[in-house]
Amino acid sequence: MAAKPRIKLDKKEAKKGDIVEVKALVSHVMESGQRRDGAGNVVPRKILNKFVCTVNGKQVFAADFEPAISANPYIQFKFRAAESGPVVLTWTDDDGSTIVGEESIKVS
Repeated sequence: MAAKPRIKLDKKEAKKGDIVEVKALVSHVMESGQRRDGAGNVVPRKILNKFVCTVNGKQVFAADFEPAISANPYIQFKFRAAESGPVVLTWTDDDGSTIVGEESIKVS
């Protein structure tokens, strides 16, 4: 099981239209599939290939990752506050499994 992602919002309370910065770090090996083990066998690819952030169920940011992304990827982005609710960050692995983290924001 993956460790819980570390998520930080620069504002937990914002006015409608404010810009909110999100910083997140998730633990993951991010194996590119191009390395070989000690016996010369290719180590299978295992990367987080998709990231989505929703606020109150509405997508505010998304990204596709490629094999060159580092292990334990860090992501930083901004969105415009529109409504209160949960801020859900979801990383999807090659095998379809997900790592999900959540914070909340209050918008007035």
